[in-house]
Amino acid sequence: MLFHIILHWSWFKTIIKKNLIAKNRNVIMLSTIFILVAITGYVSWLIDLKGNHELLRRIILEIHDKISIIFLIFLLLHVVKRFKWYPKTLSRIRDN
Repeated sequence: MLFHIILHWSWFKTIIKKNLIAKNRNVIMLSTIFILVAITGYVSWLIDLKGNHELLRRIILEIHDKISIIFLIFLLLHVVKRFKWYPKTLSRIRDN
């Protein structure tokens, strides 16, 4: 996912510069939710390394789990919405 965001970084900048956020709000939401999932995952891991904060770690892991479910739903919607794009792009790649 991080590679995908880096790959489309110029697209994100164009969306922001041309104020097209409302038109692409699902992709922006998916990216934001992914970042939240990653942050909560890393924070819980860092808390585990520090030790002595098991309750805080469990709370952050619960938040991480709930946000991950929301992320999975948005990801599935994202892929289904672009399902027709995949065969068209593959055929273009093969034709070149």
